[in-house]
Amino acid sequence: MTNHPVRGVQQAFYSSLTRGAGRAAYTVVVMLALNTGMRYSEIRLSQYKQVDFRAKLLTVGKSKTQSGTGRVIPLNSRILGVLQMWASQFSERELDHYVFPSEKCGANGQEDSFGFTGGATRYQTDPTRPIGDWKEACEKAKERAAAILNGEQLPDPTQHLGPLRDLGTSPSPVRV
Repeated sequence: MTNHPVRGVQQAFYSSLTRGAGRAAYTVVVMLALNTGMRYSEIRLSQYKQVDFRAKLLTVGKSKTQSGTGRVIPLNSRILGVLQMWASQFSERELDHYVFPSEKCGANGQEDSFGFTGGATRYQTDPTRPIGDWKEACEKAKERAAAILNGEQLPDPTQHLGPLRDLGTSPSPVRV
């Protein structure tokens, strides 16, 4: 197999985004974008009423273009499994809830201890509001992608993925 420079950049960006995000949401977002070709706002504003798990289809809501609004995208088995696992984390979800809800993310710690001693935790999740802006995470991912492409070693990309790790969503090694 021949290495392709664009694929190498895409893999480096994906790998670096999921490494530094600290939130599994970014992994799901990136996988959804790569598997469907959806735009940033189409993903961010997706609601469960747009996802038909049985028919394996996702209907795009309001889009940047008129022809994009309402288009139906078939879901392959990989992204369908990832979306099902993601949805299972929100047991009280309703059709009008956002797939990627507004939330805050922080570090778990221990009493009488200084610093980050546990994993990341989500709190103040509001499924009636979409996730906020993730552009800063993307900018950091671009910096990490450049480091990957320059041959620098970065930390384990799968440590924060939890159950998503078992779906095979972990980024493959980047070849340049």
